[in-house]
Amino acid sequence: HDRCGNRRNLAAALGSLGALETELGNLERAKASFDRALEVTKEVPDRRAFGLLRLQLGTWHERAGDRASAHRSYKDALVLLRPIENQALVAVSLAHLARTETRPEAARERIAEAEAISDHPSTRALVAIVSAQIELTRDPNPARALLASPAPKTPMLRRAIDQLRDAQAGGLPARALVVGDGWFKLPEG
Repeated sequence: HDRCGNRRNLAAALGSLGALETELGNLERAKASFDRALEVTKEVPDRRAFGLLRLQLGTWHERAGDRASAHRSYKDALVLLRPIENQALVAVSLAHLARTETRPEAARERIAEAEAISDHPSTRALVAIVSAQIELTRDPNPARALLASPAPKTPMLRRAIDQLRDAQAGGLPARALVVGDGWFKLPEG
């Protein structure tokens, strides 16, 4: 795409590469791909491409531990994606934004809106997982049910389930060995 001058597809490929590197935990390489994708998107007036990139960047910021920047990226993605009328992308943006809200009421409002427009099975599953994570302290039953169900097929849903496990473990990574006073919890167990 770079050699033939297809800037739109180059930006999408770089964003996908950044998302993959983020998924693999290679945050420095992911950031380099995202930075290049952001430069390329300046040359391409495509709201959808830029909105998806902001959504992917939000995930990178979350993985890097910067919740405030993740929240801003998700908010930017929502502003860019709403006008293109792709309800699945808007619902995904709302779910991610809900997870980074500082006020529980605002998070519930985002989830309610996402539930109202979710029509794709994967999108509905993501919204349900994020909702269970947000409501974990008030009602742990939805989280238990989701964690007992078969593993999701998509990376986005597997990551959301991992975040739900982390929240259930009090914010500790699901893959951590947790040692308490006279007890321990094995990773994933």
